[in-house]
Amino acid sequence: MPELLLVASIMAIPALYIATENNKSYSICANMTLALSLLLLILFWFYPDEVSFEKNSSVYIIYSHFKLDTFSQLFKIIFVLTALTVSVLSGSYFEEDEPHQAEYYTLLLSSTLGMMLVASATDFLTLFLGIEISAFSSYAMVAFRKQDDKSTEAGAKYFLIGAFSSALTLYGISLLYALTGSITFEGMRSFFTGLNNEVVSGNFDEVIFISSLFILAGLGFKIAVVPFHAWAPDVYQGAPTPVTTLLAAGSKAMGF
Repeated sequence: MPELLLVASIMAIPALYIATENNKSYSICANMTLALSLLLLILFWFYPDEVSFEKNSSVYIIYSHFKLDTFSQLFKIIFVLTALTVSVLSGSYFEEDEPHQAEYYTLLLSSTLGMMLVASATDFLTLFLGIEISAFSSYAMVAFRKQDDKSTEAGAKYFLIGAFSSALTLYGISLLYALTGSITFEGMRSFFTGLNNEVVSGNFDEVIFISSLFILAGLGFKIAVVPFHAWAPDVYQGAPTPVTTLLAAGSKAMGF
């Protein structure tokens, strides 16, 4: 499972930092992990029978709210391919003696892991945790160059916008949970189906509208969709170029 590879590498890079001060080893570890993850995802896509799941069907693994299907596989391939591109670009972007490279590649893999969790989420808790894992890693990556005023300013702006959008999303989710009694997409679908079929009584249009508005606004800020995109130019300009690539490509795919 590619997620386990990422978790192992996230723990391995700090260990490499303790064992050696060779900055190249961190990028090599990240590149190899992402390349192997991409290979596994492609194999899972073309040879589904070998990993015991069929195309266009879901297999629940680890627990019932984390699924593996061809739709999630497609987006995971996009996420890992984007992260691999960013990792390769970072190797030539940063100087060999650039400090904190171990932290940088750890954050890159953590951000990728969060995106992959979002792709396999079947409930709002997993979805929210995946978004926040990716977002918190991105905050630090945007402000990676502490000696650059534009980078630190971009990181501060991104963090504030991210915190605000997380609050909006979480409040919207809490309203839906209070209404439906479930955080799973399937449970909410069953509730709304019963509401349409008049199995569930009551007029909840206002609550549904407000909760949906908060969730869409929060996610809109996260992925910089119009009209919640005003913060994006400043953050993209101040962030290191490889990080801008990750934000511009990875976060948009995660939003879909």
